[in-house]
Amino acid sequence: MKTKLVLLMYDALLCGGSVLRDDFCKEYKISERTFYRYLLAVSKFFAAYKPNYYIRKDGAGVYYLKGY
Repeated sequence: MKTKLVLLMYDALLCGGSVLRDDFCKEYKISERTFYRYLLAVSKFFAAYKPNYYIRKDGAGVYYLKGY
């Protein structure tokens, strides 16, 4: 399940969408702590393999991808 959720986050961000923390946690029945661990994994991937991109937080729990 972890791999699937991390990939869903990655895909949503890479396709120009956003990930809403509350909605994601409710839909996949995970805790906020788990959400942040998964988001950190995606963030580390971008830092290592796509350094021109980073994850940005906008508002209350809305995350999206930004480029430099």
